[in-house]
Amino acid sequence: MTVLTRDIKDLHHDVTWLIGALARDLMARGRNPGVLEMLSKLSECDFSQASLAQLAPSRAAACAVLPEAVTGALDAAHESATALAGAHDHLRWEDVAKGAARAALLGQDAPMRACAMEVSMLLFEPGARLSLPPAERDGLYFTLSGSSRWRTQGAALLALDAGQTLFVSAGHGLDIQAGRAPLLAACLTG
Repeated sequence: MTVLTRDIKDLHHDVTWLIGALARDLMARGRNPGVLEMLSKLSECDFSQASLAQLAPSRAAACAVLPEAVTGALDAAHESATALAGAHDHLRWEDVAKGAARAALLGQDAPMRACAMEVSMLLFEPGARLSLPPAERDGLYFTLSGSSRWRTQGAALLALDAGQTLFVSAGHGLDIQAGRAPLLAACLTG
């Protein structure tokens, strides 16, 4: 019998709570493109303690706006915002662009590894931009707080507010720009 340390138990609880909260908040969005497909793929993942990889947490510069972004998410995604507030000490936030950070939850470079999917959080300071190259897999972006502008390659500019989703099919790049408030979004790829 393996005895887990309190840190491992807390990590498992907090990360699975956050991923579950994101799934439940997404289910509340209805049949938006890609939501049911991504949730189906997510349901096939292993969330057991055996799939954990304990990573040293870190904070990126953009984390200075995390409290404001989490507070802003309470209306559109209350459970996800609450779960993120509880899990933030376990997350490894990494700079991905000036004023933008990413924290992986599920995937190869994440605390939960036993799945072909990836789930991560994106955090932007007001006005920050991020360009993502064409992806090999479909992606679903779920804005939890803030207003933002999104453009996929060859498509029109879309304005998204908290609570909205955007499905991006494989092979398309993406440009994201936060509005006047911090932007917090979840990204599910699979």
